[in-house]
Amino acid sequence: MGDKSEERVPDVSREPEQRHHSTEFVATILLAFSSVVTSWSGYQASLWSGIQATNYNQANALRVESARESTQAGQQVGLDIALFMAWVNAKASSNERLSEFYSQRFRPEFRQFFDAWLGTQPLSNPQAPGTPFDLPGYHTERGRHAGDLESQSKALFEAGHRANHIADTYVLGTVLLATVLFFCGLVQQFRGFRARVFVLGWDVLVQDVGLSKILVLPVAT
Repeated sequence: MGDKSEERVPDVSREPEQRHHSTEFVATILLAFSSVVTSWSGYQASLWSGIQATNYNQANALRVESARESTQAGQQVGLDIALFMAWVNAKASSNERLSEFYSQRFRPEFRQFFDAWLGTQPLSNPQAPGTPFDLPGYHTERGRHAGDLESQSKALFEAGHRANHIADTYVLGTVLLATVLFFCGLVQQFRGFRARVFVLGWDVLVQDVGLSKILVLPVAT
């Protein structure tokens, strides 16, 4: 009976060692998981930074092209106005040959609006538009193209800004998970069980915050 009683007595001396191994096991799992997610998050941050740079570069290139098209559109409008005023002066002086000379040199785009304006009988109709430029929809093709390029540039700039925000958030998640790696390595420096549990609990909390930042982000491929 005495021998059986002695066998049932728990080995208290092994409990600190078991706790020590259990905290090391948890720290190892956290370390491994955080290492993988940190690497992946850093990779995503670099990809989104590249997307941001590409979008910004394309937006700047389109903005430059839009400015060039807008300048040329302004020159075409100036040419339309100059030729139209010359035509008006020729008409006012009853020089049909000269007015025909100017009208033949109208741009095809402007010619459409000019013919539509003449169709309103501007010389006899007081309700007619004052000039072809007053007609709804007067434009140059280059001016329209410049507007389209400007819209595309704004869209790319906004996409670049969004990519920048995503990259920054991935970096924040990477920093938080790197903090987890640091404290996981610090666990071994503590001998007390409570101190280890406190550090591991802090690691889990920081890891959850980091994951909450990363898991809601889009993934670049």
